Amino acid sequence: VFEYPAGVGTGSAEHTDWGVVTVIAMGETAEPALEFWGGDAVGWVGVPHREDALVVNVGDWMAVMSKGRAVSPRHRVVLGWERRWSMVLFWYPEWGFRVGEVEEEVRKGLEGKISLVEDQRDGGRGKLWDKLEGMEFGAFVEEKWSQVRRLAG
Repeated sequence: VFEYPAGVGTGSAEHTDWGVVTVIAMGETAEPALEFWGGDAVGWVGVPHREDALVVNVGDWMAVMSKGRAVSPRHRVVLGWERRWSMVLFWYPEWGFRVGEVEEEVRKGLEGKISLVEDQRDGGRGKLWDKLEGMEFGAFVEEKWSQVRRLAG
């Protein structure tokens, strides 16, 4: 469960989700809080709350497994005039899953499209493909959360 306080600014910075699939039950708000990047020609597009709907995102790991056929959408959460809650289910591979070698062609095809392999530490640079390969997926994601935790406060 994620709580977003009332205010102006970003509740969750621009990112892609790292797992296989993310399912979101958004809390009711007067204005859209979840926004997806529609490209330079469109910009940020708000997702209105619907009581009878869930939002389902493909994650970065699905992008890797599908060799780029399904790519995770870049999105963010903006704050509004009211406090809001969302229930989010992140589906990751099991903790001990060891990632094998990712083909160079897949790496290049996903360049700049997924945040799973971006170094998201303050001042971080470069890609983490080599670190991901051979590491337990759970340990890798735990390290990723430590990189972005600073964004939450």
